[in-house]
This record gives sequence, C-alpha cells and structure tokens, in this order.
Amino acid sequence: MTGALGVPHIAIYEQVALPLDTATKALLAAGEIEAAALFSPRSAALLAADWPEFSPKPPVFYALSPAVAAPLKIFGLPRICANPNAEAMLRLLSADYPL
Repeated sequence: MTGALGVPHIAIYEQVALPLDTATKALLAAGEIEAAALFSPRSAALLAADWPEFSPKPPVFYALSPAVAAPLKIFGLPRICANPNAEAMLRLLSADYPL
C-alpha cells in the first residue's frame, strides 16, 4: 500500500473503536461505576460521544493529560495526571483508592 507521500507503508498497529456494551451502559445508568481512567484523547472523545443520556451521575474521570481531559469536561472537572505516564496515573488513582 502506498501512503500519502508516495512511500510504501504497512500498518503495524490499529486500535479499533468499540461502542460501550449494554452491560457497561447499564452499570453507568445505575451509577455503579465510581471511576474511569482514560489514557487517550480519542478514547475520551469516543466515551463522551457514546455516553448514556440516562446516566444519573458520571464517575470521577482520571485523565492522563489536559488533551485527554478536554472531551470529559462536559461531565465536570476530570482529575489530570501531573505527568502524562502510567506511573502518574497510578499515583493519582492511589490517592483516591489506596490499597
């Protein structure tokens, strides 16, 4: 396959977007999900677009970066990691959910 620059390329990674399943929508509608960690702006935008309208209250959102947080602001202010890496996400989550 030839890419935009006329150079052959092969896709080695593709993340396929999936809608929320029925069980997850039911849990959200019942207010049973307390928190959701999001690592990419695309995932956050897809979640916001597929959000069940009948959900009583959203969970606390934890975003890897301000770019990830942007689509989630319609639900309130997400918690944003100090640094955009998994370690910072674990610290942020651990502050609210200690072992």
